[in-house]
Amino acid sequence: MEDQRPPREIPWPFIRRTGAALLVGASIACGTLWVWPGFLLAKPWQRPGPPPQRLTLLLASQLHGHLEP
Repeated sequence: MEDQRPPREIPWPFIRRTGAALLVGASIACGTLWVWPGFLLAKPWQRPGPPPQRLTLLLASQLHGHLEP
């Protein structure tokens, strides 16, 4: 005996709203963790010790033309 009920419709509005809410919530959470110091990733200016080599070279190359002889 087969099921005589019609197939159930897919609730697209609910799926869209839920997906949008999850996306917005995840964006807010990740943004907050990124902005809030030290929670998600250590920013280059928050790391202890000397700055990364690339940043040092960049600063040195920018200062090189402005130094007096």
